[in-house]
Amino acid sequence: VTMAYPLNIFPIRFSVETALFYHKPHLDRPGVRTGIAVAAVASSLLVAIALPQINLVFELIGATTGSFVCFLGPGLLFHRLVPGRICSRHKLKALLLMVMGMLFLVLGTYSSVNGPGTSRFWM
Repeated sequence: VTMAYPLNIFPIRFSVETALFYHKPHLDRPGVRTGIAVAAVASSLLVAIALPQINLVFELIGATTGSFVCFLGPGLLFHRLVPGRICSRHKLKALLLMVMGMLFLVLGTYSSVNGPGTSRFWM
C-alpha cells in the first residue's frame, strides 16, 4: 500500500510534464516540475478528503473510463484516421457513437453520484 501511491502519482506527473513541456520547452525547470508534483499530490489529497468513500471513486472512474473506452475512443479514432469532413456520410455512425458515448458518460456519472444510496455521498 505504501508504494502504490507514488506509483500512481508518477504517471500523472509525467503526462502533465510531457504535454506542457512539448508545447513550452522553456518551462522545463526544477521549480515547475516540483510545482506539478505538488499540484498532483494536493489534488489527490483534496479528492480523498472530499470523497472519503472509495466505492464512489470507483463508480466515477468506471462511468468515465467505461464510456470513453467503449464509445468515445473508437469514434474519435475513426474521425482522426479516416479522411473527410466530420459530418460526411461515412462518418455519421462514428459521430452517433460519440454522441451516445457522451450521453452514457453523463448518465453514468449522474447515477454514480445520485444513485439509490445518496446518503453515502454526504457522510
